[in-house]
Amino acid sequence: MRSGKAPVTCIPCAKRKVRCDKQQPCSHCKRRPQDTCEYPRRDSQVDDLKAQVAQLEGYIRRLGLDPSDFTASSPATSQATPLTECLPVRSSKPPAASRQSPKDASGLLSHDEEATYIESPMWYSWGESKQLEGESTPGDSTKHLHLSSPSPSTAGCGYVATILDHTEASQVSSDTEPLPLVDYNTIWTTFLKNVHPLVKIFFDWEVEPLMRRASHDASDLSPSEKTLVTAIIFVTTKSVPATDCPSLLHEEKPALLNRFQRSTEKALLHVGYATTSNKLTLQALMLYLHAINERAHPAAIFSLMGIANRVAERMGLHRDGQFLGLSVLRAEERRRIWWQLQYLELVVANHVGAMSSSVFGKWDAKMPANLDDSDLGPETETLPEEQPGLTSMSNCLWKYFTLNMHRELRWASDNSHPWEQATSMIDSIEESLRVKFIQHCDLLDPLHVNLQLGICQVIIAARRAIQQPSLVNAKISDMSRKERDELLGICMKNMEYCFLIQMNEVIKGYLWANATFFPWAACGFPRNLSELCCICLTHHSHETVVYIILEANHRSEEDGVQDIWAVIRKTYETHAELRAAVHRQDVRFCARITTIAWQKYVLHQQKQNRSSQEEAPQWITDLYRTFNLQQPGSLAGSADEVVSEDAESQALQLDFDLDMIDWSTWDAAYLDTGLFSNAAS
Repeated sequence: MRSGKAPVTCIPCAKRKVRCDKQQPCSHCKRRPQDTCEYPRRDSQVDDLKAQVAQLEGYIRRLGLDPSDFTASSPATSQATPLTECLPVRSSKPPAASRQSPKDASGLLSHDEEATYIESPMWYSWGESKQLEGESTPGDSTKHLHLSSPSPSTAGCGYVATILDHTEASQVSSDTEPLPLVDYNTIWTTFLKNVHPLVKIFFDWEVEPLMRRASHDASDLSPSEKTLVTAIIFVTTKSVPATDCPSLLHEEKPALLNRFQRSTEKALLHVGYATTSNKLTLQALMLYLHAINERAHPAAIFSLMGIANRVAERMGLHRDGQFLGLSVLRAEERRRIWWQLQYLELVVANHVGAMSSSVFGKWDAKMPANLDDSDLGPETETLPEEQPGLTSMSNCLWKYFTLNMHRELRWASDNSHPWEQATSMIDSIEESLRVKFIQHCDLLDPLHVNLQLGICQVIIAARRAIQQPSLVNAKISDMSRKERDELLGICMKNMEYCFLIQMNEVIKGYLWANATFFPWAACGFPRNLSELCCICLTHHSHETVVYIILEANHRSEEDGVQDIWAVIRKTYETHAELRAAVHRQDVRFCARITTIAWQKYVLHQQKQNRSSQEEAPQWITDLYRTFNLQQPGSLAGSADEVVSEDAESQALQLDFDLDMIDWSTWDAAYLDTGLFSNAAS
């Protein structure tokens, strides 16, 4: 028998996931004669490491690179092998001052014979990986680096197919697709109320006659006009709350969306959407992209965004119409189309962990003017003076304003700008938005309420970005209690704004667009001020939901944890996708850490009051059932029993470290259960 203290956890304790005292034998194995207290052999660890290195070198060669080119001193290492280097120990400096040179976590993610460039650490976990379905071999300790082959279809994993998917030639007739049979007056009225204020890409007075013609006799409409009308019907249906569809549109929403999506796609294919230079076709394509957002695979939408951008560039929309000698009306319309397209591009790019390249392009299209549609007409010869207050254009303009700041700050992408100025920059953005928009808000106007809540959300998202630690290998335990309290307070406030948006009946017609900006964990601490503006623009508040859940786990024995759980419960109750989207890996991860944190909370409550055995709330039970999570056995004993350490470890089944704020590490732990076998030691 060996003497002394072993450097690692014994094998039986690692399997049971209990704390090992590393003695010879350990105290747990002494109490279990059937267990043999054995420790991992160092030789096997070395052999496993060599095998892992050899396998990784093979993947590098498949990418067309030479593994010998990658050395520890190479400056490219941080990009070629992201998420593997530890961050420096946190200092006592303020958050912004201690991160003047955050590491670049971008890099290539290999899967079979393909590779995907990722600029956000989150997507190493959530990307297109299907490893959660158990496709990897148990012995592959590097399986968190690989992705299974994507499906030939952009659908799958719960997403709907798109226009990019294979369509039988017989399904695309040479004849124009007939217009859907709907109440055009209802569709147009709803469009003007729910969609047009958020997607201003044409003048309402110019399209309204088109809708009237479609409602009476569509035979004289051109193919492009029919395509635009069909797209308006599709996106309008997307904007109607599911509970209102039967009474307003006389059918259930899922069936309507599927039918109108097919009609729109057939119409777009008929007019050649990828090679067009027709304005109406481009407008229809943009409405289609808005409508399939959150329905189709983000990668498919990102590819379609590339087509839309190239079509717009071929039409010269990136050049301001004033320089091209166009009329005031047509120049202003082109600005509206281009800026809305760039805003949508940035949002979709964030969904796939990329940075929009077109935003950094050299284009000179001016921002649209703060004018209502009625302020412009065919007879307009000079652009009217912008209105000082809010107009129907303002809900778009405040986003374009932030996008413009994003472009102006692109010079800071070399990290030369001092991080100490991040807070003052956010203050400047907030003050500018207040002066231009918020001070003019009328709380009785639903559009103004939507605008004000949206601006408040993005400002909080930006303030979170400079408070949080960088995602790569970051740990909550490395943060001071003051920093944790401040960050948790910001996160809780962020979620309160989310609840206001979700539960406010006045703005329920805008939820179809607001749902895009649910505050998930996003792309880590921004690398420069330009990226910080990108965070503001896309409403991504890093770690909001996830950080709240992690703090609930860490504070399970504190009195105030009930308030945290109240926020988590309300989050699940107000966001149906968190309870049902089993195809989304971000949602599945969130469900897992929620149930683990809940188990720890219940164990503490039982220790404090052993005679009570409170049943799990319905929303927790639904998570176990919907996401097929293993429910712990009865954790409560009799009044005289003590909840043992083994019972606690069995209940938690902690196969990843809830101290980590790094999605890639959680993913690795989820796929390699031995990674955190010593986490409790």
